[in-house]
Amino acid sequence: MAARRWYDSTTVSTFPDWDYSGTGGYMEPVNSEYRAQDIQRANIKALLAIAEINREAARWTTVAAIFAAASSISGALSPLFAAP
Repeated sequence: MAARRWYDSTTVSTFPDWDYSGTGGYMEPVNSEYRAQDIQRANIKALLAIAEINREAARWTTVAAIFAAASSISGALSPLFAAP
C-alpha cells in the first residue's frame, strides 16, 4: 500500500485548469501574467496534493516497519518458548 501511494505522488498533474465551463475545451490565457499565475496556482495545488499523498505513504511505511520489528522480535524470542 505504501509503495502504491509513493508511486501515486509521482503521477500528480501540474497542468493548469484551463478548461473553462461552457467553452467546450481548452483556453489558455492570452495575458502572460495570467498565464504565469495559473501555472503557479497549478503547481501549488499539485504540491499540496503530493504532500498529502506522501504523508499517507509515510504512515503506511511506519505501520509496515512496526510490524516488521514485531515479527523480528517474535522470531528471535520464539526459541525461548519452544517446547522441549
